[in-house]
Amino acid sequence: MGSTFEAAKHGHLGSEPPGVDPAHQFFACLLEATRVVEDQKALHAHAVVHQQTGNAPGTARGLRRVVLTHGSTADDAAVGLHAKQCAAENIAAGVTLAGTLTLPKGEGPFPAAILITGSGGQNRNEEIFQHKPFWVIADHLTRGGIAVLRVDDRGVGGSTAGDNPGQATSFDFAGDVGAGMDFLRAHARIAPDKIGLIGHSEGGIIAPLVARERDDVAFAVLLAGTGVRGDKLLLMQHAAIMRASDIDEETISAACAAQERLFATVLDSALSPQELETRLTRAIQEEEEFQKASAEDQAQGLKTALAQLTNPWMVTFIRHDPAAVLRKVRCPVLALNGELDLQVPFKANLDAIARALKAAQNPDFSTRAFPGLNHLYQHCETGLITEYGKIEETFSVEVLEVMRAWIGERVIAR
Repeated sequence: MGSTFEAAKHGHLGSEPPGVDPAHQFFACLLEATRVVEDQKALHAHAVVHQQTGNAPGTARGLRRVVLTHGSTADDAAVGLHAKQCAAENIAAGVTLAGTLTLPKGEGPFPAAILITGSGGQNRNEEIFQHKPFWVIADHLTRGGIAVLRVDDRGVGGSTAGDNPGQATSFDFAGDVGAGMDFLRAHARIAPDKIGLIGHSEGGIIAPLVARERDDVAFAVLLAGTGVRGDKLLLMQHAAIMRASDIDEETISAACAAQERLFATVLDSALSPQELETRLTRAIQEEEEFQKASAEDQAQGLKTALAQLTNPWMVTFIRHDPAAVLRKVRCPVLALNGELDLQVPFKANLDAIARALKAAQNPDFSTRAFPGLNHLYQHCETGLITEYGKIEETFSVEVLEVMRAWIGERVIAR
């Protein structure tokens, strides 16, 4: 395997090994903060092997691999869930969302939750590395009396791409979730006043966007949701991943400083897309280490950096401050993180979420961190992304039960 500088020239970066050329290090540091998001998108987009549990449903252990037709409900039916294929329409965006609604036994009407995926195009099970976390969550909650709607993201599986493929942001995806809310409200077996949201990662950004705009959101569960502005999160993320990879502090500091200078340009919302590209180009070209690179490497590195940093989704992510939204959320909120989550470091984000909800005078919110869990809520050693596919567990049973109990107290007990 070549240096990550070589990978950077082709748009895919890893952690730079020690002792590489400074120019190579510059390009690796330049893009590392956005790499995690881009890598996660690619991982979800290329996950193709399906799974289901071989033990008691919802335990997420003892996995056995099976291949299923994309979007099939065969995995739900195999363990006795009442699952229905369904479609929700986001008419304003020209999007048809294909999904699965799992219903508890009985006639209802039942409380319900909509699952919201993280970054990148993912199927309804948020499938990654042969794991299906959203299937496991749906299974556990449905057996606990809570209906669950999970859908394929825009352009994935049975869902259409909409009117602006490749240009959609978290705000557009919030519209898709709203369409899911409307679908459930019209369903005869769903209690329209007991529909809530469960968002993972970027989904934990989207859920508050929806809850801020609608007064019919009964609750919101934020799984690795963010509480700090996007640029700050990416810097935290990058530093945490580099430390877990045993990168020295001097290198980490230099990498974050280079990224922070570029993010400062992206944060200027007064810039037009063309002005942003021009400013970023100038900023990158002024970096001393960029000037040490060969002409070929400069051209490819610049192209890759601009493609990532001017992408509408990334620009929106960097500029977005979730705390400003949370300060206007009044529904019950449960925010959960793993203490070994390197993509959304738990303390800074949970603290920011709690401060925002307190400022909102939200009467019912709780935050909790779980020792030993990573971004996917798996028990792990380091929290690094490279561990995800090596871990048998799909999703912590403890977290599943905390969610089920907390939701149940608010929409089943009353």
